[in-house]
Order: sequence, then C-alpha cells, then structure tokens
Amino acid sequence: MSAIKDEAICIGSTRYSESSQIVTLFSKEHGLIKAIAKGARRPKGKFGGGIDLLTAARIIFSVSSSDATLALLHEYVTCEPFGLLRNDLLALNCGQFAGDMLSKFTECYDPHELLYSGFYQTLGKLQLPSNNPLLSIVEFQFFLFQEVGLSPVFSHCSICGKILPEQDINGFPKLYFSSHNGGMLCRVCEASSEEKRMVQANVLALLKQPHLLEQAESSSLFEVFELLSYHQREQTGKQSPISTFLNQLFRGHLKKIQ
Repeated sequence: MSAIKDEAICIGSTRYSESSQIVTLFSKEHGLIKAIAKGARRPKGKFGGGIDLLTAARIIFSVSSSDATLALLHEYVTCEPFGLLRNDLLALNCGQFAGDMLSKFTECYDPHELLYSGFYQTLGKLQLPSNNPLLSIVEFQFFLFQEVGLSPVFSHCSICGKILPEQDINGFPKLYFSSHNGGMLCRVCEASSEEKRMVQANVLALLKQPHLLEQAESSSLFEVFELLSYHQREQTGKQSPISTFLNQLFRGHLKKIQ
C-alpha cells in the first residue's frame, strides 16, 4: 500500500473502538474518503486524542487492494480548525449540513476539486460574525447541485419546455416544482405529476436569479432553502437528521428577528 498525500476536511466521525475512529473526509484531489484512524482516541497518540469535525488538514492515507472501501489514515495535521464555528450553534450546524450534502451526493474517490474549494470557503464564511448563515448555506446548495449535475430547471417547464408565466390569470402564482422531473412544471404538466410542491412567485424569482439572494428578505430566503432541501430529500430518498434540526434552528432564528 503506497502512501497518498492530500488535503481534506473531516465531515463525519464514528467511534470504532476504545482507541480508534472511522472518519469520513472530503478531500481536494480524491473526493470522499472513508478511513479508519487507528489509535486516534488516545490522548498521547499521533492524532492528538481524536479528529474533530469540520477541521481542515493535510492528510496521508493508503488504500488496501483487499478493502478499497475503507482507507487507512496515517496522518491528519490540522491546518485550519475553523474554531469560530464552535461559538455559533447555527453556523456549526450549517457546516455539518453542508458536509452531509457532500457525503450524500458524491462517491468515494471521485475528485471534485471545485466542490472542495467551495466547501472550504463556505466554512470560512460561516465562522465570520457578520455572516448570514442562511444565505451561505443556500448558496452552497445551489453550488453543489450544479457541480453534481442535479441543478433543477426553473426558467421553463421541465417536461414540455414551455416558458413559465410570472403569475396565473387571476394574479396569484400557482406553479409547481417536481424533483423527480428535474424542475418546474407548467399548469398542464403538473396535473399529471404526483410528486410536486407549490412555489410562490417571489421564491421562483430568486430560484431563477440566484444573484438576487443577497438582497432577499429572510423569509423568502428560508423558502428557497426549504425548496432546495426538499429537492435534496427527494433525490436521496430520506430526510437526514441534520436537515431536520437545521430547519428547526432557522425557524427559531427567523422568529427572533421578525
């Protein structure tokens, strides 16, 4: 087994034994890596008592030809701890949510260097006191779906291709989004689609033009987050615990600022 060097961020960790951890890493050059860190939990071991979530490090690992699914982690030297994330529950859970998305939508040893850079930058923004965590995580959702080829169609009907109207004839928006069909549905096509979710006109405008997100009201931004989270849930087939908890945190945060 030859040693491989890379840069990575820890996005998952489970206890393997009294002294070891199994970690999920998202690396710059090799994408998702699942590895065992033997002796990581020993206070005086080479991993310093354990590998912390959402820390960036220089790593050395090797992959066995007999078990390519679980690498062996030899070294994890933290170069960016993103320590300020620990001071903000909302920012911390946004970071964990972003990491969970990476684990759900990428494969082991499938490189996504742009995704790594985007994730690194997102964690950096999230730990800034002046940052809007809701905006940062919505921007990351857009970015990830684009990079993995799952960006929904918002400008026209994803089934027939018809350009969508801004509103219906009565002046009230009644347009629907279908994750399984890959985007928005016109009034005709939505009638035959069982899986769908209504999208308000103000939310659709933001989905069509993400550059407007920075000027959006928090309530509209949250609706965008919920729609993209719905897309995530439909694509993976289940709701992750971190997604449920983050949704609750955002709802509580919005009540405080309203």
